[in-house]
Amino acid sequence: MGEGIMRLRQRHRPARRQGAVRRREGAAMAGLSIAGAIVLLAAGLLLYALKVEPYRLTVNEHCLNEPFEGSEELRIVQLSDIHIKPEYTVRQLKRIVDKANELAPDLIVFTGDLYDRYNAYRDDENVVHELRRLKARYGKIAIWGNHDCAGGEVKGYRDVIEGSGFTLLQDENCYLYTDLGHAVMVTGIDDYLGGKPYMPDESKSSPWDFQILLVHEPDVVDQYVDYDYDIVLAGHTHGGQVRLPFMKPPVTTKLGKTYTNGIYTIKGRTATQALHVNTGLGTSRFTIRFCVVPEIALLRAYL
Repeated sequence: MGEGIMRLRQRHRPARRQGAVRRREGAAMAGLSIAGAIVLLAAGLLLYALKVEPYRLTVNEHCLNEPFEGSEELRIVQLSDIHIKPEYTVRQLKRIVDKANELAPDLIVFTGDLYDRYNAYRDDENVVHELRRLKARYGKIAIWGNHDCAGGEVKGYRDVIEGSGFTLLQDENCYLYTDLGHAVMVTGIDDYLGGKPYMPDESKSSPWDFQILLVHEPDVVDQYVDYDYDIVLAGHTHGGQVRLPFMKPPVTTKLGKTYTNGIYTIKGRTATQALHVNTGLGTSRFTIRFCVVPEIALLRAYL
């Protein structure tokens, strides 16, 4: 009897060991499958960030105030930070121009950084051809960005922008009047990293129906709050280029750390001011974007 029980136990031991081995093998296979899925997902996201998102294009629309009886709509299209380079050429610029024209703008503003590195790559003839196609009822206005101020960029940028029908502001005001006679003042400040910025003296003196301030770097805006501009338009940050949903960008740039993207309301001593930071169209240094789709901004104001 005892021997029979002993033999039975001995016969069952190999079966238990085989089951444990199978469980370990199954767990190992599951772990490998999960690891493989993570690797594939990471590779797919990286491919998207390098080859897809930098070449997408979206329109972000903002209403600056509510329409009222007898009001006149002013449609402002803001373009910024195109950063033309071998990886982002006039082919992408053509799409930008086509999309901007579809928005039927009254005013087009460009807040700087046309080329990424003008001395390394430029295509002036074709760039001018495309930028000339931009159409706006009351005109096109541009300012300087930090990439427009270095080396050969200075003359090249001015020639291209002015040759494309833009008014290039450098610490200057520009005045326009709408079809219904509303007076609009646009102030363009020189770049803070490569220029000599200052506020034109007459910017506080005259009453206007609507006032727009253009600066490239958004973090300088606090010093202009009490000038009582209705909207400040800036660029420079690219929104960080790479960011995770619901989080601040992990990488920011000089004078673009406090205000990185979208609409802000800034309170001063005597006034409250709206700021829009455009996340740009191109990329700098590395051609990569993730969760920061290249944007054209349409801002609607009622006068």
